[in-house]
Amino acid sequence: MDKRTRNIVLVGFSGAGKSTVGRMLASRLGWAVVDTDAEIERRAGKSIAAIFAEDGEPAFRALEAAVCQQASEGDRKVIATGGGALCNDDTKRAMQATGHVVLLDVSEEEALRRLAAHTDRPLLAGEDAAAKLRALYRSRATFYGQFEQRVKVDGKTPDQVVDAIVTDIQRPAGAHQDR
Repeated sequence: MDKRTRNIVLVGFSGAGKSTVGRMLASRLGWAVVDTDAEIERRAGKSIAAIFAEDGEPAFRALEAAVCQQASEGDRKVIATGGGALCNDDTKRAMQATGHVVLLDVSEEEALRRLAAHTDRPLLAGEDAAAKLRALYRSRATFYGQFEQRVKVDGKTPDQVVDAIVTDIQRPAGAHQDR
């Protein structure tokens, strides 16, 4: 493993598998896992949907930024972030300074398929969740496009995604590729 890799930070759109892959990758490496959405819920004492409904998105984003900042401290952690966590420039800088950031690249169609049965996603709540998902996906496309290290997840099992990440982090610096 590259000696500069202190943490591994998983980013990507909702439904990309960040939480599942994060747990599996941490287990494989013998590292701790931090699921920022779960930590936000623990700190707030309520679900993310309730935070959005009762406190609003700005309150959620402030708590998310604080959780991500704290998660980026230390080392030997796999950090699974929320879909929009690294849209905050301060959060992105903190994560990039202490971690190897990997985009779990899910297509719009696959994200829609994976999230079709989920009613607990606040940004997709209400009428026409599919249209909301498509709009949100497209609004974040440029943001997600800036991450060099990426693993395409469509058609892959979580084990295959973990294998691709492990292979990627074992490459010498500068030798990363789109997997």
